[in-house]
Amino acid sequence: PPLSKMVAEELKIFQTTKKTARSDVQLIFSTLPLSPTDASYPSRFLKYREISGLLTTPDTLVHRYARTFITVITHLKKHRMEAAVVPDPSLFPDPACHCCLTQPLSPWLKKRGLFFLHAGCVAEKGKGILIIGHSRAGKSTLTLSSIRAGFKFFGDEQPILSSERGPLHIYPFPRRIRLKRSVAEIFLELRSVL
Repeated sequence: PPLSKMVAEELKIFQTTKKTARSDVQLIFSTLPLSPTDASYPSRFLKYREISGLLTTPDTLVHRYARTFITVITHLKKHRMEAAVVPDPSLFPDPACHCCLTQPLSPWLKKRGLFFLHAGCVAEKGKGILIIGHSRAGKSTLTLSSIRAGFKFFGDEQPILSSERGPLHIYPFPRRIRLKRSVAEIFLELRSVL
């Protein structure tokens, strides 16, 4: 229930005023232990355990994250998404965008010339700055440091990029900065949440 509540809160910003029967999407979550094993994996996800990346069939999209065991199955015709999720250890957990939005939306965005990039992004005077690096390289730390210095926040994990209209354009994507406790200790204003 706490995970579902967080997801609902995250998705509020994407709600539209016009609702139809076909616009409803059912989200079904199975929460996995922090160190999942095959024995703890829900049976309906087991057949996808060896898949890496994206599997697409006419009616189903499957995203599998090898390092975290997370699997998301999107049933296009049934308007249903099933996710087996490992709790996010970050101080500010952000399961909704990662599991339900970022990766499942990616195929549709690519058809329109838009794509997600694993990077932080800040801006100053209309110019965007991408902060690129592998996991644990310090992207979030540098992003937060830049915000403290007066830069505008565009994204911590997945800004949206487009190059269809000439120069590269960067669009903000609502996702929280994800920080570990050891990083948060560096910033005085975050000590109260530790």
